[in-house]
Amino acid sequence: MPPLTESTLVLSPDSRFAYYDSGPPPTDEPYTTYIFVHGALFNHRIWKQMVSSVPPHARAIAHSTRGYNGSSPFPNPDASESELRTLIGQDLASVVAGFNSQLSLLSHPNSKIKLLTWSIGVCSLLSAYSLLAEGKLEHAQESVLHSQISEIVVFEGPSTLGFGIPASAATLAFRAVFDSLSPGDMFVAAIRQVTGIYDYSEAILDDVVKGVPTMDVVFQPRSSLADDEEFMGIVSSIMDPAPLGIYVKARTQENDEGQEWSRMAFKAMLDAPGVKEIKVLATRHTVPDCLEGPAVLVGELTSLEEAQMVD
Repeated sequence: MPPLTESTLVLSPDSRFAYYDSGPPPTDEPYTTYIFVHGALFNHRIWKQMVSSVPPHARAIAHSTRGYNGSSPFPNPDASESELRTLIGQDLASVVAGFNSQLSLLSHPNSKIKLLTWSIGVCSLLSAYSLLAEGKLEHAQESVLHSQISEIVVFEGPSTLGFGIPASAATLAFRAVFDSLSPGDMFVAAIRQVTGIYDYSEAILDDVVKGVPTMDVVFQPRSSLADDEEFMGIVSSIMDPAPLGIYVKARTQENDEGQEWSRMAFKAMLDAPGVKEIKVLATRHTVPDCLEGPAVLVGELTSLEEAQMVD
């Protein structure tokens, strides 16, 4: 396998994205490229071990999204929520299209691209597919989302993104503290939040699989990895909190308009002929909003699929 490389995808003077690349497999056979989109508190380097460990018949690429280390800053951090969502959606579509074009990911007709978005990266995914639904993407961006991504993996998209639904009790309790903090204190609170270890009953986990979120319970963590010095020593060097507040601002509004926006994105994913499978994943001991979010996603996607079958 070729050695892991770290480079920069240059799309324009103000759109540069640092990335890891495991490189193409040493074969003329078709292969699958996995593109990883990181979460709120990290950049592309959180994926280093995974990108370095792909099987010989696959390729893995992980980039830093806008505002994170090695990538272009936001041109206007004070832009409106809708303007920020448009920008991060255009970014994701442009990055995937750029990788495909500049790295020849689909040079073999049977090669595939699979996209994995994690945490706040799910907001970029929904923003991209909402732009696809509205016909607001350039041809290359539209083509890659519509026809060239074969699988989408949504990993622990947090309910704090909104998805248009009212916030749960757990989310409201966290926001009551989080949204009033300074940027520095916001980062500390976010670290303790995302490293919390929670225990859930089998009934709650079964509801998540069925697409039923638990909206009225405030869960308390059993412990937090933030108290583990060895763990924090490993991850502290790759933490990257700088644009956290901007991505939080871009979350979907919790009203009918926000819900319709999210559903438009979900429907565009289901309607894309290239997308053969959408997977929604969460770990058993994740934080509450990263369990509620997948439940909402499963419920919405299931409802849309059922409606398509009726039609």
